[in-house]
Amino acid sequence: WLDYDGKESRVGDLHAKTQTSDKILSSAYAATSSQDPSKVWVLLLNKSYDRDLEAEVTLDLGQGRNIGALEGWAFDKNSAQIKPVAGLSSSGSSFKAPMAARSAMVVALSLKP
Repeated sequence: WLDYDGKESRVGDLHAKTQTSDKILSSAYAATSSQDPSKVWVLLLNKSYDRDLEAEVTLDLGQGRNIGALEGWAFDKNSAQIKPVAGLSSSGSSFKAPMAARSAMVVALSLKP
């Protein structure tokens, strides 16, 4: 994902382990940055053709590392335009993201020091 936020941002270059609460209807992939380990990006896919869902994502951030700020951008079956996402929430090393049917989302996370 390149320029997902209109500011020429790019996702990180290192794979990070992640999982979702519903492996049938959703997928999650994560990356970190070799240049800034406090940044994590998660790509989420809602594979359902007709059902919105709330993705619950848990990241393996290492002991004592938690999510600080998070922002999301997505497109869905109704529009290929990438738009900011509202309604994201986090707790510890997990976060929740509302997802429209047949959508893709990138969530940019900053980790707490």
